[in-house]
Amino acid sequence: MKTATACAALTLLLAMPAHAKTSTAERFDAVVRVQPGGTLDVTETMVFRFESGTFKDVVRVLPTRRNDGVEVIEVWMDGRRIAIGKAPGQAAIEGPARNRVRWRFPPASGSTHTFRVRYLVQGGIRQDVRGDLLVWRVPGGEHAWPIESSAVDFELPGGVSAQTSVDVRRAGTVSSTATATGARVTARGVRANGWTDTTLLMPAASIVAAAPAWQVAERQRSAYATWWIGAAGIVLVAGLIPLFGLRQGYEPPPKPDPGAAPPPASWFAEPLPPGIAGAVAAHGRPSLEHATAALFALADRGIVVVKEEKRGALGSRSYSLARAASRHALAPHEDAVLDTVFASGGEATVTLATARSRLTRRFSRFSRAVAAELQAGGLVDPGRQATRRAYLRVSALAFVLAGATFAGWLFTMDRWAAWPLTIPATLVCTALAALIMSGTTTPLSNEGVRRARHWRAYKDHVKAIAKHRGDPTVASQVALPYAVALGLAGEWSKYLKAQPGRAPDWFHSAEGADGYSAFVAAAGAGPAQAHAH
Repeated sequence: MKTATACAALTLLLAMPAHAKTSTAERFDAVVRVQPGGTLDVTETMVFRFESGTFKDVVRVLPTRRNDGVEVIEVWMDGRRIAIGKAPGQAAIEGPARNRVRWRFPPASGSTHTFRVRYLVQGGIRQDVRGDLLVWRVPGGEHAWPIESSAVDFELPGGVSAQTSVDVRRAGTVSSTATATGARVTARGVRANGWTDTTLLMPAASIVAAAPAWQVAERQRSAYATWWIGAAGIVLVAGLIPLFGLRQGYEPPPKPDPGAAPPPASWFAEPLPPGIAGAVAAHGRPSLEHATAALFALADRGIVVVKEEKRGALGSRSYSLARAASRHALAPHEDAVLDTVFASGGEATVTLATARSRLTRRFSRFSRAVAAELQAGGLVDPGRQATRRAYLRVSALAFVLAGATFAGWLFTMDRWAAWPLTIPATLVCTALAALIMSGTTTPLSNEGVRRARHWRAYKDHVKAIAKHRGDPTVASQVALPYAVALGLAGEWSKYLKAQPGRAPDWFHSAEGADGYSAFVAAAGAGPAQAHAH
């Protein structure tokens, strides 16, 4: 399909109030006079029938793509020439390119009106290897109204002939005939958003001796395309070199031995606190689920007590958490959870909603404590951590540079078109590659990787039990804090509801075990993830 150059790139927008309005173009006619040198003298006549609703103005957007500008000469309404201005009964010329004509008139409905505009199009004829070329689209743009009939007359300078072809979209019958002065194209039954594209090919240099300014600029931009693509290639190579360099210096952990998975009886042979175990299974990245798991572990040790409050008016559940006096020695990440939830000892009781909100907003304290414990336990490798951080820094830098180069393109887009976008596109690709490589780089030590596989295998074990694929007799091996830490609170809640038992001593509810399964789902399932970097 040919691209319209001096086409009527218009949208007739009939200014619409909130209620629906409909209109039909009984006629959409144009006379396109081609002048020596390539200027087009265009007169368009549009007859609109306002069928329902009230209309106060009509807007016509004149073509500005692939030409050197338009100039409105005269405007008429209902056979009467009207003044240019913004007052009622006048036609306003609007827009940065001065290409929007707005007819203003008293409210009208159930009536038919004729709108006419004459304008000049500079640089409307382009040079082609076959000759001088004019492409004209009627009506152009998007339009919700149908056109009953359309006639476009092309008038060429004396002695100039043209080969005419027509392309259509969503139109009924279309015909093209030669005339004494050029050509005539008629169409009937043009549906909404339909158009006709008329191409006139004239002998070379019969109309224009040189290409219009917009075509010269387009050729210059195309000439630099190879340069921009080459520059983008250099940027891509420059971005990938450090990524591959980092990968060469990265020592991957040993591959797992398929037969080395521990049997269910030894899941807790190498115990880790639930919050730490969850972070290890997540490749050293603490999340809100791990903080919640630490809270469950504290409850198991009697340090936190949970009580279900009275149901709300709509049956909604609410829970309160109370801190009990205890002499248990706490790990740093457990201290961080308690101090965050209970405001550093300032409160004895808080709601579950408040506890989750505080853990989310002040997650960094828990994250730092977990990172320190992983480091102290030899579960992270400093070299691998440094490699992963380097990938993230490269990614962030590439994204920043992509944004900066895109902003620079905005100021030069008229000169260079879209070719400079190859640079920010390449930088975005580099940034994404760095993110992917950081995701495939574990910060864990070999021991940490071994423990992570251990806990992920345990996660699969819990899933099997929860889905009744495992032996229910081994359900006692499942410790709730670990199920929460591994992201299985929802699954385990369903299992508890299907296989009710006694609720733990730290949970108080009039519903007993049924209330306990609901609490597990409410407290542990679906928290927003918060990762430490």
